[in-house]
Amino acid sequence: MDVKARALCFVLLLVGLQFNPSSADGGNCFSTESGCPICVGFLCKATCKLGASMFNSELIDGGCRGNWKKSCCHCYYCDEKAKTG
Repeated sequence: MDVKARALCFVLLLVGLQFNPSSADGGNCFSTESGCPICVGFLCKATCKLGASMFNSELIDGGCRGNWKKSCCHCYYCDEKAKTG
């Protein structure tokens, strides 16, 4: 994958973040998931860390999910309130 494709994938990950509140966690934790033809581990982690700062939350887990044909970047966050209490 060339540099332009990686940059485009990274931008698509940023734009494609979907906010999914989790009712099981009382709304304090949530996940985002965005797809790209190929998920690149370090770009996914960077996107998750950026998302944590945007959502003012703590990154609990983040990484690529799926197989080599179709993968996505999955990030799991908890709100700042959940960290303190």
